[in-house]
Amino acid sequence: EAASRYGINAVSNEDVREAYSMGFCERSGSDVDGRPMIWVRLALCEVAKLSPSLAVRNTWLAHDATLCGSEEANRNGLCFVYDCQGVGRKNISFNPNYLSAAIRGATSHPMHLSRVW
Repeated sequence: EAASRYGINAVSNEDVREAYSMGFCERSGSDVDGRPMIWVRLALCEVAKLSPSLAVRNTWLAHDATLCGSEEANRNGLCFVYDCQGVGRKNISFNPNYLSAAIRGATSHPMHLSRVW
């Protein structure tokens, strides 16, 4: 439902590649428990260049790519790190549509929090 409501499936592959080239969302090794990590550097995420649907699709594709790596990752899960160091005005949006899409996108896949540092 979220995919159709927010136009996530309509996001082009070229837009996805361009967004990943910002370097804000990358697979990066393993956490202390051996789970694959996705590191999100929010200071490298320029909200003006990302539509809400593009931000959500990038997150979903990062999950999929990481979980496709092994059966163990599917059993044990993965570690998502949100790095807020250096976040400034260009990284923040008060657009209600963007905020709504971010909340719905973040909660539209199975997850649980195991640790917050």
